Amino acid sequence: AGLAQKGVEKLASKIPGIRVLSPPAGSEMASSITTIGLPLNVTAEDIILRLKDQDGELVVKKLPDYEGGTQIVYNALRLSFHMYNSIGDVHRCLHMLERAILSEMILSEKK
Repeated sequence: AGLAQKGVEKLASKIPGIRVLSPPAGSEMASSITTIGLPLNVTAEDIILRLKDQDGELVVKKLPDYEGGTQIVYNALRLSFHMYNSIGDVHRCLHMLERAILSEMILSEKK
């Protein structure tokens, strides 16, 4: 759980506009479910399509906007890692997610 959260936090420090919506790694509320808000020029739907196109094995969920009645959940993805996932799975997912987001950001700049 902590590895995924730390990976997403690192991703957020590298890519402007990514918001980590999950409790910080190591906190009492941290879990294996990691939620990120995407930059405004990237849609969750486009990222999901890119991730499915690349490997078909990854499963990410687009969260309904304002889930749980909160304004912070908007254009967000949920990543869920469990005991069956290896460290390699986490690294591969984060790498693919980074590539997908950066590719969509580049496309949006060209529009």
